[in-house]
Amino acid sequence: AGAALDVYLSEPPETEAEKALVDHPNVLCVPHLGASTEEAQDQVAMDAAQQLVEALRGGEIRNALNAPGLSEPLPPVLRPYTELAMRMGTILAQITSGALEKVEVIYRGAISKLNVSPVTTHLLIGLLQPRMDQPVNLVNAPLLAEQRGVEVDQITTSKTREITRLMEVTVHTDQMKRSARGTIFGSKFPRIVAIDGYHLEIKPEGNVLIIVNEDKPGVVGLYGSILGGNDINIADMTFSRKIRSGLAVVGINLDQTPSEAVLKEINDLEFVHEAYS
Repeated sequence: AGAALDVYLSEPPETEAEKALVDHPNVLCVPHLGASTEEAQDQVAMDAAQQLVEALRGGEIRNALNAPGLSEPLPPVLRPYTELAMRMGTILAQITSGALEKVEVIYRGAISKLNVSPVTTHLLIGLLQPRMDQPVNLVNAPLLAEQRGVEVDQITTSKTREITRLMEVTVHTDQMKRSARGTIFGSKFPRIVAIDGYHLEIKPEGNVLIIVNEDKPGVVGLYGSILGGNDINIADMTFSRKIRSGLAVVGINLDQTPSEAVLKEINDLEFVHEAYS
């Protein structure tokens, strides 16, 4: 019988037992060279290239040393939530004016038992990128938030509401506060199901127009005419209203991106309070 050893608790071996083992005639010892063989180097290069390609395609970032929360493979059930979080962040950044000060995110239900830190990082990417000139990614998003004094609170709870798996995000700036809730329908369809307490169902994809207007007859037709007059097609629409406030929030998916001039024309309508895209 024999043995071949390449790695030791301490290098070089220090104890008498280790030295005796090294000197044993049936033991072959090498000084931690296993990774230096041609075969090992080829395999390491292949693994690194495959992981890089997967990351660049938007897949998992495996074996990351400087990306918080990404040291473990992302469970399949969480992958759609990373996309949802980024899109929610982008929309909240568009509709929330002022300098970002605090982000609160609550994960409810089954997803709360998983490592949701990568989802929070994707949320930060969506929130920060519209405010930044430099690219924001999984590695630098938490650092950029910290450098700008943005407080990030991540809360998990098994308590559920009407939806069993839910993300609740509240954004605080030096001027205002906004909130949104999101979930995944089925296993892969992201939806924003509430904005500032208005319950609706927005597809957070493509060009999204958010409008806050007075709940009066004909208002939707007014900005619908503006969009149509500028050759902008409405792909989908959802809305919610509150009787007490007399206001409605409308989410519209558009086939084209509205220009600043179009947004100004909508904002200038008598019964429109806010319009963002």
